[in-house]
Amino acid sequence: MKNVFVAPALFCALVFFAVPYLHAQDEGSIKQAMSPEEFHKAGLDKLSDEELRNLDRWLRGDREKTAKTASAKTTKANGSDCQPGEW
Repeated sequence: MKNVFVAPALFCALVFFAVPYLHAQDEGSIKQAMSPEEFHKAGLDKLSDEELRNLDRWLRGDREKTAKTASAKTTKANGSDCQPGEW
């Protein structure tokens, strides 16, 4: 009975972490992802181009790290309940 929930749980985890990551990849930078008003209110307009590139690079890396960690936790949590060939 527990295995009935494995596939939906994996799908939900994938959607939860992959969609924002893919959306961010389409956006390219935080400046493109935010409205000009949001960008200004966050104080990001004070950053140099190099500082913005560093922030974008860090945000991409942090999202990737978070997605990998969540995937590993999901695999570990569900791996002990699954037998080969069961879904």
